[in-house]
Amino acid sequence: GSHPLTQQPEEGTESCEGCWENPCICEDVGIDLNALADAATEMIRAGNPAGALESLRAHLPEAASEHAQCWRIAAGAMARLELTDAAINAFEYSLDLDADHAPTWFNLGSIRQREQDLQGALSCYDNALNLDKDYAKAANSLGLLAMELGQIETAMRGFRTLKGLDFDHPSLLIYAELLVDLAEGEGRILELDATIPTTLPAGIEMANTALGCIPVGPHPLRARALTLGGLHAEAITVWKELLEHDKEDSALWLGLARSLGAAGSEDKAAACREKARGLGAVVAEPVSEVVETTESLPEPESSSVMEPSTQEGAVEDDPWAAFS
Repeated sequence: GSHPLTQQPEEGTESCEGCWENPCICEDVGIDLNALADAATEMIRAGNPAGALESLRAHLPEAASEHAQCWRIAAGAMARLELTDAAINAFEYSLDLDADHAPTWFNLGSIRQREQDLQGALSCYDNALNLDKDYAKAANSLGLLAMELGQIETAMRGFRTLKGLDFDHPSLLIYAELLVDLAEGEGRILELDATIPTTLPAGIEMANTALGCIPVGPHPLRARALTLGGLHAEAITVWKELLEHDKEDSALWLGLARSLGAAGSEDKAAACREKARGLGAVVAEPVSEVVETTESLPEPESSSVMEPSTQEGAVEDDPWAAFS
């Protein structure tokens, strides 16, 4: 998508709201600086950042030297004109004048991220969210960038906030995957150069949170989270629904194998692993300790759901037949 600093008018609107209660009029030259800033904002919205910057430029050194809003608008115009260093300096100067303006921290973070100053950007998003707990954009950017930097605790904080503000946000699927990976104690999260939090919620708690982030309908993450929560029959149903649409995906067969193994149906799980192998997956058999652990689990009450039906014509080497 477009960069946050280029998607106007929204950011311009955010940047200008409620900054100054009283009109700031420079008595010497009779300039209403608020009106000047508002006019420049309208120019940016109309796609004329050069005009906006030109209208402000002469006043910034003196008349508007302490008017944070004018500096914010000038910085936004500079960013759109790709005067990146000048924009960063102007945003920083406006924050020296008014450090409590969350959208300015967000905009500075966006431009720093674009310039690959990722740690600096993360600090800016953090400041924006600390100033405005309802700032969904800042929460999203904090979560995504912290994930990229392997700072898992910060990522979880950003996504947790985002979930409270916008429970349909597409980034919550990334949060769900993070939670499921952490709860499983494996997956890509452990392959990252990541700082794993020293204390994590219980696996079942993370699984339940993840379920609240996953769109309705069959999804591999939903099945994995259900298995973590001990809802094996439901998980197996989800894998079956997914396999109905794509029987050639070895990852789905492996997922079904894990859920079957967790439910204690090791024979069927082995057949699913064999199916995945036939589709080209490199599959390690579970080590004996894992098998012993799964065998010691109590048999779920709903195990009858997973008993193979004795339909005629079932193909023996196709574990799918057991669930048709």
